[in-house]
Amino acid sequence: MSHDEYLQEMGISTWHLRQGEMPQAQVAQNSTTAAQLDPVQQDVKSNTPGLSPWVFIVDDLTGDAALLFERILASLYLTRSDIQCLSSQQMNQIDIQSAGVVVAMGSLLPKKLLQIDEAFEEIRGTVESVEISGHELPIVFTDHPAHLLKHAQDKAKTWQDLILARSLII
Repeated sequence: MSHDEYLQEMGISTWHLRQGEMPQAQVAQNSTTAAQLDPVQQDVKSNTPGLSPWVFIVDDLTGDAALLFERILASLYLTRSDIQCLSSQQMNQIDIQSAGVVVAMGSLLPKKLLQIDEAFEEIRGTVESVEISGHELPIVFTDHPAHLLKHAQDKAKTWQDLILARSLII
């Protein structure tokens, strides 16, 4: 018996993600734009504000942590070109007009961004607010991808945080 058959036998429904289709016009536009940019320009384009309501604040994103971050985005049907991805020092560069939710990844960020002393575990799973350029935005704190590489048991909590953030947009 396959894994799915075992689950079905126990009365557990299985779910499979499927990729949505992009309209042909959008596919053509994206491929033309990407072809016109060299790799350096593509990297800059991926961090250009104003592209979506998702803003990710994440410091020190390198190596395997960067790969995990890409997979986290993919689980939300996003890519780096779909989001604003900034470091904590770049908070003032958030495009307020398009920002819908800020996801801050890292246990030190609540103190750094909100100047609060509450424990990270008390803040995660809640919606806080951060003021940027006179506008208040909802912010959800979750673990940094580097932490998740060392503590796989925290991935479920991070997924719940991301679902919470997504509920603020939809």
